[in-house]
This record gives sequence, C-alpha cells and structure tokens, in this order.
Amino acid sequence: MENIQKVSLLFILSLLISSFQNIQGKEHKIEFKSLPPYINIPTDVQQIYQDRDGFIWFATRNGVCRFDGYELEIIKSNLYTPGALSSNDILAIQEDYQHRLWIGTSYGLNMLDKKSGKIQKEFGALNNERVQSILITKDNTIWLGTGSSLYKSNNDPEQSNTSISFTKVRSMDVKSLVEAPNNQIWIGTWSDGLYRYITATDSLVSYPAINPLNSAYFLFQDSKEQIWIGTWGYGLYKLHHPYDQEKAYFEKFAHEEGNSNSLIHNLIYSISEDSSTGNLWIGTLEGLSCFNGKDFLNYTPNIPSNGLPYNEIISIFRDRTGTMWLGFLGGRVYWVRPQNLQFNLHQLSHASVGTACSNIQGLTVYKNDLWIGLEKHSFIIHDRTTNSNSKREKAFNPSILQSEYTYYSFLKPRHKDELWLGSYGNGVYIYHPEESGKPLSNMRSPEIPHFPNFIYCMFEDNRQNVYLGSTTGLSILTKEGKFYHYNNLLSPQGQYSHSVYSITQDSLNNIWIGTDHSGIFRINPTQDLSNCTFSSYSINNK
Repeated sequence: MENIQKVSLLFILSLLISSFQNIQGKEHKIEFKSLPPYINIPTDVQQIYQDRDGFIWFATRNGVCRFDGYELEIIKSNLYTPGALSSNDILAIQEDYQHRLWIGTSYGLNMLDKKSGKIQKEFGALNNERVQSILITKDNTIWLGTGSSLYKSNNDPEQSNTSISFTKVRSMDVKSLVEAPNNQIWIGTWSDGLYRYITATDSLVSYPAINPLNSAYFLFQDSKEQIWIGTWGYGLYKLHHPYDQEKAYFEKFAHEEGNSNSLIHNLIYSISEDSSTGNLWIGTLEGLSCFNGKDFLNYTPNIPSNGLPYNEIISIFRDRTGTMWLGFLGGRVYWVRPQNLQFNLHQLSHASVGTACSNIQGLTVYKNDLWIGLEKHSFIIHDRTTNSNSKREKAFNPSILQSEYTYYSFLKPRHKDELWLGSYGNGVYIYHPEESGKPLSNMRSPEIPHFPNFIYCMFEDNRQNVYLGSTTGLSILTKEGKFYHYNNLLSPQGQYSHSVYSITQDSLNNIWIGTDHSGIFRINPTQDLSNCTFSSYSINNK
C-alpha cells in the first residue's frame, strides 16, 4: 500500500502545475517546477525513464536513482555496496515485459530483477562495452547500442534471467535506437550516419550523410511516425519518405543568428513530444526549443521572463500522464505539465458522411486517417489532410458501407499492416490495404464455429494473441492461429456472464476482462489459453 501511495503522488504532482498554450509565434510562460529541495540527485541526468509500475528512474554519472514521489533511492557501487553495479556511469535504462530493468553503463550491461532485487552483471562480451542505448521491442527482443556494435538478445525472452545472451549484429558506434513498423529498427550513430535495420532479412539500409560529421546522435519517432534526427552541432533534421529510398530526403532546421524563431542551438541532446499539442521539445546546449512544425519557441535562462532555470538540457522525457521531465547538467530535474488544452467540435454532417447519424461508437487512427464507427450506420474514414470522407468508397464494396452494423472497436495489430474492424452483427472484418484484389476478409459464425458475431471490444496482448469481447463472452485468437471461445465466465453468485465490454493487460501480463453485471475477471499469464480458468472480482466477493 505504501508503494501505491508513493506512485500515486507522481500522478498527483503531474496534475498540479502550470499553463502552456499552442505555439503561435507569441511568448508563452511555462512554469518549470523542481523536485523538492531534499531530493539530491548525484550529478548529470543522462536519461529519465518511467517503469511499468509508475516509478521515475534517473540515469546519472554516479548511479541509477528511483523516485517514488516522496524519496529518492540511489543504486550504486560504494564503500557499503561494493560491486553493486559494473559502473556508476549510467547511460541508458529500459524495462522488459518480465519486470527486469536493463541498465546500460560505461562499462558493461546490468540487469535489475525488480521482483527479487538482484542485479546481474555478467553478459559475456558485453562486460567491457559502453552500453549507450537500449531498446525493448514489442516482441520483447532486447537491442543494445554500444560504442562499437549493435547487439540483440538471441534467445526466448521468457527464459530465466541467467540464460539471456546477446549476439553482435553489426559493428558501429550506436547512440540511439528506435523501433519502426514491421520489425525494423532505426539506428543513429556518432559519426556513421543513419541506418534502418530490417530484421526479417538481416539487412541494413543506409542513408546519405546529413552533415560533415555524419552525426545522427539522437533519434525520435513522433506520434505520426515521422523520424527526427538530433545532431551533435549541426541542428535538427526531419526525414521525409523514410521507407522509400528513391524519394527520401532530409529537411534541416538550424540556429540562425538574429532569428528568434529558429532553433536555439545546433547541439541537440534529446527530443520528446508534448502530447497535448503535438509540439516537439528539444533539449540543447543552450536551452529548450519547442517546435510546432513551423517556428521554434525558445526558453533560456538569459530570458528571465520565460522561467527556464538552467540552459544545458541533457534529457527530456514525457511520462504516461503527459508530464514533461527535463534533466539538466549538474543533476537538476524540473518538470512541467502542459495544460490549457483546447477542444474543437467537429460535427458529422449528413452531406459529409451520407447519414444523419452522429452517434459515435468506435474511434481509431490508422495511417493518419481517423476511422469512426457510427451507430447502425457502418463507419467513415476521415482524411485529416484533405478533411474529406471519401476514402472508404474506394476500398469497400457498397454492401459493407450500406449495412446497419455498428463498429464498436478497431484494432491495429502490432506486427501486421492491417486493421481489424469489430462489427455488431457480422463478426470481424480485416482490412488489408496492400491487397488491391481482396482488401477485406471476414471472420464470423457459422463459418468459424462459436465465433462471435456481435463484437464489443478487441485487444492484442504483448504475445500477439488477440482477445475479443462480445455478447457471448470471451474469444481468443492465438498468435499461432488457434481459436478458443469461453462463454462460461462464472461470477461469485454462480451466474454466467456473457457480455464482455473491455479487455486490457497489466504490467505483470495478467489479462483483465470487464463484464456487464458480474464485475471483472483475470486470466493468469501462465495459463494455457486452450483451457483457461478465471479469477473473479466484484463487490460481492467475500
């Protein structure tokens, strides 16, 4: 309970502060808040990270620190804990799906098992490597960027801690790693430029040199899957058409003397995105630049009115509540939550969607288009670039568009370029945009025995199994293509619950199921999906 209270404070803190408006060429005040004065971070904050339990971690040059909202716990080697870490100079932190915290240091890789508190430091050839970047992909593969090579874990991520080993993929000085769609990895280097690694073919795509040093120091993929490159002294670059070698080109944004709307400095340490406005936050040698795609709004201690306390921002991180954390040279950490969000009302007119219905039941973004499920009037695809709704007529036949099915749920599988549409009446439609001959397939009953036709929700877990909630209970489509159906979710009252409205997964890999009248149910992550038993939770539990 104490830990729950401490983690909750992080959420409460993030809701208390400041105002921030969309950048429109005017000066806007951000109130930067510091941690309490009794929180003493040892030295430079080289990375900020939030784990699955909500704790904030700071990678410093003198140990790794965990902040719980009240206190700071420092893990490092010293007189009292000699050999706790292979090095106190912490460069990178990431958590995998097994509750293990991977810590990259200037002298080897460390792994903290959060359940047992034990730290593993022996990883063969990595023991002497400078581990500068860590990436845990959606399939739980661990990628490491070191001062000499790119590595990846080469065993089943579900195996025990001691069995994990790594294989060298390529020789290069890797500074930054970002996961791309379709099992690809973006690689930023110190002086070897930008690369894209395709795991399926074990091939490396290189891009032309972007500056005299060929620096691709920090990579960032924004919410629109646009690739941004922060360089060591040569400004900010945006990569257009990143997956088309013939069309790809770089757009440069650099500091211009006398232009207050340009990047504040060309040496870039870190980049993040403000979820409330979509603006980039860029940490540089001389302060903070906020970029709306056209102009930069700059914050520096040299301008007292804008409130930035220090200039050299080594790390920027956005946590799950939208709070922006800034780590400065010297161990200082400040945070701010952008607020004053403005909502625009978009009416669905009869002329634009072909129906007078404005009762929206499902909503998702796919390939930058807004997919909207309407009550008993099929769905529309809203092109946010042209502000039109004509795309669906080109992809779907009239019988689908004119149906009275309601679409409550949409699902974009992590490792497939397709979109699932859960209908209320005809099962699941799967849209394959690359298959011009047959872009739409359908899973339903009676073609698939016991398959639910009336879908309320869909969810994909971190093992690529898909769960369907419907009027007839819970259905599971495994990664291997097997189908299981359960309509016997037994409540504490001995009654069967049939309708499932919501499904999610927690940080311990438990699957949670919300029902209509019988509370919630849990599937233990170790269960065989072909023979599930369910733990029940409701107000009637004794």
